[in-house]
Amino acid sequence: MSLRGSERNLTLWMDRSYGIAAPGYLPASGVSGLMFHQANSKKAYHQLLAQGKPLALASGAYDNWRGGYIFSPSLSAAADLAQRYYNGGVPGYIVAMTSAGSAKVAAALADLNHKTNLDGTGMTVSGYVPPTGLSVKSTGYSVAKVAVT
Repeated sequence: MSLRGSERNLTLWMDRSYGIAAPGYLPASGVSGLMFHQANSKKAYHQLLAQGKPLALASGAYDNWRGGYIFSPSLSAAADLAQRYYNGGVPGYIVAMTSAGSAKVAAALADLNHKTNLDGTGMTVSGYVPPTGLSVKSTGYSVAKVAVT
């Protein structure tokens, strides 16, 4: 779940293949995994248990989950979201554009001067990650993954 602000964005993420969030632990329906709690509180929370459907654990047993929060700078009006992630140990970025236009995505220092590999349509990215950030252009609404190799 991502929340867009005027100065920065907040993304909550949860690994749905690990621990208590993995399939089989939770009911098949009624669980959002992530939730925004009360619009006027401006707070976001992870929600692992469905209301009215408690998780059964034996006395003294415990389990865990993996997730977190990512803060990133706000982008141009055409870009809705850009977040860095890892897929099998390979860093990458997920970029969502709401309309035609361009954006600069701030890049991690470890990604600078590395090649990029785009997985998506309607979007182009620079062939490598320059010090000024990843250049992204879109012909309209599009979502793409950009691997950094």
